[in-house]
Amino acid sequence: GEAGSGRCRHWSENSVPRVRLEGLSRHLSELRNEGETTVEYVSMYRQHVAPVEKVLRRRGVGRTTARQIAWPLVAHSYERGLDPAFVVSIMLNESGGKPSATSPVGAKGLMQVMPFWSGRWRSCGHNLYDIESNLCNGTSILAWYLRNATDERKALLGYNGCVRGTDTPNCARYPDRIIR
Repeated sequence: GEAGSGRCRHWSENSVPRVRLEGLSRHLSELRNEGETTVEYVSMYRQHVAPVEKVLRRRGVGRTTARQIAWPLVAHSYERGLDPAFVVSIMLNESGGKPSATSPVGAKGLMQVMPFWSGRWRSCGHNLYDIESNLCNGTSILAWYLRNATDERKALLGYNGCVRGTDTPNCARYPDRIIR
């Protein structure tokens, strides 16, 4: 889904099978870790990562930071069955693409992860200002809410900490800012 299209942004059972997304995530990670500049690497980059970089740049994120964010955002999104465009929308809404962002209530980094979530997923690091660790934690939290909420809107309210609609000012409008 394209950010702003109004369509459901996480992968459903009716679209790409989760096992395929997990396989694609492993493949992205393998290619990245090997650091190969093969035709396959370039193709993967152009098809999946470059569009995310382009959106980040259009939204004012610097070239170097956009490059550092794009690949892990795509890999962690696919690994958890999420559409990268959906994750980009949340990340930009949360932090504007600033890895060093801190909220008044203590949420940290790109996806504005609260410290109590850090360490809940063993594969994610603890430094919430680290791009990779923050995206790993943030996409894990988002996927958890999407699995456990009754609908996407409630999942987004949970992710934002707006469980009762009063935790943060105007938080009930958060899903509208993401889905629009």
